[in-house]
Amino acid sequence: MNICRQCGFEFDDLYVYCPKCGLTVASDSDVTGEAVQEAQMTPEESIALAEKLASDFETLGQLKEEIEECEIEIHRNQAPAERPRYSAFRFFWPFLIIAAVVFWVVFLVGIGIAVLHSNRDGVYVAEYVGFAVAAIVLAIGGVRAKNKREEYNDKYTEIERNRNQATHVQKMKLDELKVKQRKLQREVDKYNDILPAAMRNKHQMERVKSTIRSGRAQTFSEAVELCHTTYI
Repeated sequence: MNICRQCGFEFDDLYVYCPKCGLTVASDSDVTGEAVQEAQMTPEESIALAEKLASDFETLGQLKEEIEECEIEIHRNQAPAERPRYSAFRFFWPFLIIAAVVFWVVFLVGIGIAVLHSNRDGVYVAEYVGFAVAAIVLAIGGVRAKNKREEYNDKYTEIERNRNQATHVQKMKLDELKVKQRKLQREVDKYNDILPAAMRNKHQMERVKSTIRSGRAQTFSEAVELCHTTYI
């Protein structure tokens, strides 16, 4: 009895390939497509190999899609080349208008009170009070504008940090996917000598498997040749 190094399946010594996953017994997993072509495979071994390749080709297609999605996501998460900065004046200028309005309101009210009481000094008092109130408004506006500017800049900094973190995660995922893709691609490339380019997909491997099961071909190579000459 042999035990497959790849999937652990036990099978008879007469088998050249693992009936479950298709791994060759003769020379580990470094067998080339030429060696596969020369070896005489049983129908069961051929079906197992076709199933393995169908799964591998499907997985390669999925990996390609995931890699493309990762690359799109990385591009989307890239921060803008020029980072916008928020000026305090952007939030301060409304207080200039408010201060001017407050000054004139206080000043005119003060004049009105001074006129009613026939107090000449009341005009000067109203003017001073108006300037004082306007100065307080401007001081409050300056503090509010500064805090608002810092709030917006901190918010953008947080967004930028989250984008960079997401990009880092996506790049790590992309590297892992590419490693899996290269490893699996090397596995299927071993069969390039007996698999024409048009046959290297899941659909064609399903045709190969059906051809063997129907008895029209006895080995993997025969089924591939038959399906390729009757390619649909």
